[in-house]
Amino acid sequence: MAIPAEHMKRLEAGLSAHESWLATLRRQIEGLEAEASAHEMMLRLGRDPGLRRVLGELHDQPELGERIAADPRSFFEGSGVEVPEGAAVTVTVHPDGSAIEARFANPYLEYGVGWSRVAGFYSIQAPDPDEPPDALNPPRGS
Repeated sequence: MAIPAEHMKRLEAGLSAHESWLATLRRQIEGLEAEASAHEMMLRLGRDPGLRRVLGELHDQPELGERIAADPRSFFEGSGVEVPEGAAVTVTVHPDGSAIEARFANPYLEYGVGWSRVAGFYSIQAPDPDEPPDALNPPRGS
């Protein structure tokens, strides 16, 4: 005797639901891995002794900001600091001291880290879609 068609129909519906849920879980895992990678990058940068040294020099010599701003990547690499691939490094020169930011993006999130002579160290998170942009949360894609 064959398995009743109604049983097979329910089996296929159940299997389809499992396939759908599995695809959802895999997307969530990819997103979590991307987020973990972002935290690893922030930890790596925050613990980099060469980067700390350069930021210390900038703290003590604010006029160095203009030199760094001219070509941040070359300056840091010339100072022995590895700039991560894909990092968008910017330096903003202010009268009270410069701010340096490194921004990153992956398919799941945008993030970054920064330092300024006034504020110290900070993290940059992409704004929620309905959150207005501000100085620390620029519009996505900028």
